[in-house]
Amino acid sequence: TFPDTSSGTSDSQDVHIATPNYMRIHVDSALVETLRKVLSRPASGEDDNFRIWNEYWEKEQCRIQSNKMYYGGTAPKKNAATDIDAKNCQIEDSRSALEVFKSLDLIVGFHADQATEPSIDLALLLGIPFAVVPW
Repeated sequence: TFPDTSSGTSDSQDVHIATPNYMRIHVDSALVETLRKVLSRPASGEDDNFRIWNEYWEKEQCRIQSNKMYYGGTAPKKNAATDIDAKNCQIEDSRSALEVFKSLDLIVGFHADQATEPSIDLALLLGIPFAVVPW
């Protein structure tokens, strides 16, 4: 927690900052096409839409789990407390993941690689702003 200094007064209030959630997922054409199918269909077929998303999500999670490569230079240090904290913040439920995509306000791609074009396509599909930032 941090003291709230936004009011300009000396009153000290605790501001609680929640640990952000994250999901491990490849931003690629398969993600964009699956979301296009799910989001473009009528709400009356919501069960069918969710089935399409859930099938994609299950395959993607298997693909992610099989990828043991760490990005960003080094593998994370083994620390039981950190591992538990990170695991608690990881989105693993397909319904929660879909809701995250539906609620996005901005897409930012941090380097120009294979994810650049799908990141832009995803932002256009969702009708939200995007930026591609060179690394």
